[in-house]
Amino acid sequence: MTQTKIRAEQMAGVDGWTAITATGTSGTLDAPSFEISFDADMTGFIGVGDRIKLTQATVKYFIVTKVGAFGGGATIITCYGGTDYALVASGTTAITLPYFSHAKTPFGFPATPDKWTVTVTDTTPRAQATPATNTWYNLGSVSISVPIGAWDVSYQLLPYAYRLGTANKVQIEVSLTTSTGGPFTVSDSDFTVAIYGGLLSSDAELGLAVYTTKYLALATKTAYYIISRVISTNMERVDNLNSTQPLFIKARCAYL
Repeated sequence: MTQTKIRAEQMAGVDGWTAITATGTSGTLDAPSFEISFDADMTGFIGVGDRIKLTQATVKYFIVTKVGAFGGGATIITCYGGTDYALVASGTTAITLPYFSHAKTPFGFPATPDKWTVTVTDTTPRAQATPATNTWYNLGSVSISVPIGAWDVSYQLLPYAYRLGTANKVQIEVSLTTSTGGPFTVSDSDFTVAIYGGLLSSDAELGLAVYTTKYLALATKTAYYIISRVISTNMERVDNLNSTQPLFIKARCAYL
């Protein structure tokens, strides 16, 4: 089916949705991202950030995060299903009544930001005893998997460190990294936050809630790890006080 024919057959409704007359079948299902293969050239009128509505037993909504090139008679469109919508294999349940929209909130589309945010929360206190100076630790093995697409990625946590019997400065750094360890390293300094205390007493401790955010555009699904380190020497421990203030890492879809 040609692109011209599809356009001629499409009728944009007053609800903001335009019918897709091409047939869609499921591709790779990597929740919360899903591929839909349409048997026509969709590249001229569906773009990144558009909305998709379809029926697969129930009505489901998606945000387009990637549009592949037309080839072999098909266009593969990657969609993000948020917290509420998952595509299943079309061989099990057919994809019917597909629509697309350029509008941010076509009729029926759930626009609540939390529904389009990947969130990791940790409320368990994490600690590293006698941390080595300048060594990054992934306390509690906490990480987030950020899907394909554009994202506003942020994290918040309460790092803490202390030392007994030595008067000196205390400095803690935290970051979010794609490094997988052995040892961990900082992959993006924009995610690194430092807190510093100059203490005069023989016992030294430091804790302060930190928050930072950055826009990311990802071509592939990517894991990010929360890491902490102490710059100071002879520290007793470094902690993430997640029971006092929950640690969270969030990736909010930037196409909202």
